[in-house]
Amino acid sequence: MQFKWCSDCYLISSGYIESNLTKKLISIIYFPWWEDNSNCYCGELLVFTSNCQKYCENCFIFFIGCRYCLTTNIIFGITNQSQCKKCKRVTTIILDSKKIISINSGNSVLDDFLVSIRSYQSEIAKFTSVIKNIDKCFAPSEINNIFRNRHKSSRSLMKYIPYSKFTNVKKIAEGGFSIIYQATLLDGIKYDFRTENILILKKFKNSQYAEEYLLRELMSNHYGYTDNRNFYVHMVVNTYGFTKDPRVDRLDSYILVMEYAPSGDLHKYLQKNFTEIDWRKKKLVILFNITNGYLNFKHIGK
Repeated sequence: MQFKWCSDCYLISSGYIESNLTKKLISIIYFPWWEDNSNCYCGELLVFTSNCQKYCENCFIFFIGCRYCLTTNIIFGITNQSQCKKCKRVTTIILDSKKIISINSGNSVLDDFLVSIRSYQSEIAKFTSVIKNIDKCFAPSEINNIFRNRHKSSRSLMKYIPYSKFTNVKKIAEGGFSIIYQATLLDGIKYDFRTENILILKKFKNSQYAEEYLLRELMSNHYGYTDNRNFYVHMVVNTYGFTKDPRVDRLDSYILVMEYAPSGDLHKYLQKNFTEIDWRKKKLVILFNITNGYLNFKHIGK
């Protein structure tokens, strides 16, 4: 049996409040029920900071419940207070400031990017349209599914990772624009239900290269994965975010954090294994995967 709720008795609404992190307006949704899910819309487990508060460390959505009215405010960003729509009680949001380091690198352009990829604006616009035309009777799951359908994979969103979390940093290659290092991340990166500890750090050789390529690579990798259901996009090395060399105070101090490919780059792999790879089973498959991965990223933004 499926229970339906009366839209006259249980009014759903939305609005905006100011983020105390970015000083910009962020969206808030007022649910007339107690939201008891343990997982965020992105699939990550929520962190409970009290009996009435929980949030997602991946996309920083906050679920603030009112214990008096059994309602829930869902806040899409970081702020310090939440007010119940029904009883007007104000609740102070509990959040350790150390937890927001993943979207607070100190560079305003890069931080705006990190905040923007956690935005649910298109889903909120759809939500607003739905509640305006909601049926007399509805199920809460119909509303929640608007946000849950947004995520196409289990990958965590890009983030800023403090340089102090990396150990065993060693140079392994150098190209025309960048220097490649291998490093161990203490806590690891969660990706597709596994944890990666050995990662690649890609440091641009100067500020000019960093200004031209850093943000572009972050954006292309993020949108290539999140906006594409094609399997072959996963043939491209993933970028998990970036870190910053604390010894340098320039743009080239920001370093891409990328997936480690144990077999090396394609050139080294072919040099080592070319005679053992037959055309029918391996070489054409490699070429096919590279072509599809390239096409997926080439059409980003078009």
